[in-house]
Amino acid sequence: MLAAGVFAGAGAGAAMAGAPEPPAPAPSIPVPALPEEPVAAPSYPSGSSGTREVRRWVEQDRADAPGTDSVLFIGSSSIRRWESLSRDLPDYDVVQRGWGGSVMGQVLAESPWLVAPLAPRAVVLRTGLNDLRAGGSPERLAADVRDFVALVRAGRPDAQVLVLAIAPTPATVDAGDGVERARREANRLLAADAAADPGVHYVDIATPFEQLAATDRAAFDRLSIDGIHLTPAGYAAWLEVLLPVLDSAVGPSEAARPTVQGLRPGERLLLDLGADDGVVGVPTGLDDEGRQWNDWWPTAPGGDVVAGEHRGSLVTDGGRMTGVAMTVTGGFRASTAAEAGPTAPGSALGDLAVPSATRDAWIATADDRPGGDDDLPGGFLLEGLDPELRYALRVVGASPGAPGSTAELVVHGASGGAAQLRTGGPGAGRETAAIGDLVPDARGRLWIDVRVEQGAAASLNAVELVAAEPVQP
Repeated sequence: MLAAGVFAGAGAGAAMAGAPEPPAPAPSIPVPALPEEPVAAPSYPSGSSGTREVRRWVEQDRADAPGTDSVLFIGSSSIRRWESLSRDLPDYDVVQRGWGGSVMGQVLAESPWLVAPLAPRAVVLRTGLNDLRAGGSPERLAADVRDFVALVRAGRPDAQVLVLAIAPTPATVDAGDGVERARREANRLLAADAAADPGVHYVDIATPFEQLAATDRAAFDRLSIDGIHLTPAGYAAWLEVLLPVLDSAVGPSEAARPTVQGLRPGERLLLDLGADDGVVGVPTGLDDEGRQWNDWWPTAPGGDVVAGEHRGSLVTDGGRMTGVAMTVTGGFRASTAAEAGPTAPGSALGDLAVPSATRDAWIATADDRPGGDDDLPGGFLLEGLDPELRYALRVVGASPGAPGSTAELVVHGASGGAAQLRTGGPGAGRETAAIGDLVPDARGRLWIDVRVEQGAAASLNAVELVAAEPVQP
């Protein structure tokens, strides 16, 4: 929740031993290629700024569909950058669909692919600021939001829609009265429409930000990392207003991903992170020792792996398909063998020294400090784990292009932990960060967050998760 005092008076409504010998190697399980356009959508709007992100989400949703008990967060980069979103709302089945630069017209155009197939029980909409900054009118914005509500209800008539108010930012305040007048008028229209519809809820995150901007500009500025986007404290301020409305409108989710097909004691998952386009980036699949790796969906070198991407039915290194799934909670950039990682990993990596897994990487830039670069927040979620077991995590990180870089890895669950990992400079990629004694939350989830401690970026090349002994009562 919000740190004490920020809005005072604002009135804001370990290495694992004893693992059993793995069974005979299973055939490599390929990851399907993503088609150029959604199969069932010949009129897909290929000119939209969200096309690439939406195309990936659509195909992944078809392969591993989110449940209909979900709460869909959709909109602009403020949704995309909300790396702690699912952790901030642990009682909800959150689906994250935000892309940078989007305007309401684009969200509306993409909704037949992003909203209708999921039939979520609630949708949280964050949009409008980009429209107004580009000269759009408050009236057009309000009309587009009404059309969006109708589209949501066409797929699920009882769905609740929560519309986030357009809060001021340091950039909009400094832009002068024109943008601020448009913002306030848009909020007035959105609030009036919500008041007339019991299934639409106006979430007034704007008022506390306005009051803080008027009374303590320095504190207001600290809620933004770059004048537009939020720091973790800024998201905490949103959450303080949003959560009571969400609880009142729909209440916590009842469903959770089943954990009965999770990892068994002694089993492990191996994750190969990095670029994989079939040309430059190389997937690992089945390594030379007969161990099965989980490769991510094909991603071109330099392409982004965006928040909300997901892959279900991860396989153990012995080839057994599980019910464990991985979801990206904070975006990364995919790097190739020519840019990251050791070409001949050192022996300190042990059996993680697999070149195809350690030479490419996912890159994150978040340092969570004002003035930094949090465009690639860096984080992922593993779910479907047995909450009655303990787990150990090992991570390889290396990027010679980021000398002197150090990352902090933080794991959240019922019992978490943290470790530092040198990801740039001499020796990077020849050691691992190890965090043991991890216990998932009651719904079988572990969150792994990446934060840049030193340097401009951090990289993750390969990840190992091992299931250990049961939790003692």
